[in-house]
Amino acid sequence: MTKKDLGLQVAEKLGFKKDDAILIVDKIFSAITEILKENKRIEIRGFGSFAVVQRKPKKGRIIKTQEVVNIPSQKTVVFIRGKKMENLELGFKI
Repeated sequence: MTKKDLGLQVAEKLGFKKDDAILIVDKIFSAITEILKENKRIEIRGFGSFAVVQRKPKKGRIIKTQEVVNIPSQKTVVFIRGKKMENLELGFKI
């Protein structure tokens, strides 16, 4: 599913114009991105939360040459699912 698809679903469920709903979804994702850039945590009750974490440096391997390389520490975004997500019957474990 794309942002556009999500916007179209919002438009259908809430009776908004398609362009307006797509714009709203886009603005929500932009706001989430800006908040994460500030290293802040976002919690959406019941759904889950997004947080920025610092990964530790580690050793990796180039498969083709088997050369060991150092991978520096880096920031990444993680998603921690909420209570409502735990109860979904998806057929696989998240």
